[in-house]
Amino acid sequence: MSFSVVLLIIAFFLTPDKANWCRIIFLGATETNYYCLLIHRTQPGSHYALFDSVYVVQFSNQENKLQNRKLIRTWAWTQLNDHPIEKDSALTFDIGTYLTDLKLRNQFPSDDLDKYDFTFRNSRLYLRSGTQESLLADSAILGRSQEWLLPFAQQTPREWLALHLRGLLSQARVVEYFRTKSFYYFVIRTGWGSGDTNFLQFIIPIPEPIIAGILDGFKKRK
Repeated sequence: MSFSVVLLIIAFFLTPDKANWCRIIFLGATETNYYCLLIHRTQPGSHYALFDSVYVVQFSNQENKLQNRKLIRTWAWTQLNDHPIEKDSALTFDIGTYLTDLKLRNQFPSDDLDKYDFTFRNSRLYLRSGTQESLLADSAILGRSQEWLLPFAQQTPREWLALHLRGLLSQARVVEYFRTKSFYYFVIRTGWGSGDTNFLQFIIPIPEPIIAGILDGFKKRK
């Protein structure tokens, strides 16, 4: 057996690091809040366990703070002595009535900004038009946008924020965005969603007049 094969076998049996995956799905917004479906998966540092929770969550538009969360489903997978055990449970919650009572319209991604580019640099998000660029969100805004996830994270808050601001944000990208009358909502993804590393999606709401001002500035400077 070659040395490289031995290394592969050892790597396979090594205990993975703990990791969190958080996927967020934008559902809609009112004048004061926006609403999402949040799928959170915990990998507790084992090849033999995964735990999922699904929530409907509410955030404030202005401060981007978590206002409410409703657990609607849990799922657990474990394996003992080569026998997998799967537990799936749904909580009594009528998501259809909940969204109807809020009078949320179904939302689909916008394409208003598709001719522009999004760039992350030094933990800041920029909108680019050719050689021009304008700041959309600084590191403080990005940090606040992730603080709501601290109760989920397995690291301490300081370690977790440092990980994302210095590490995963270097891999961050805008994957889609939504537009309402008053706000744009940018879905940011960090990490890659596979393997034993953290994966995170979060949303940055930016008032529509700010985006309009940036685009107007691009036109005037041409």
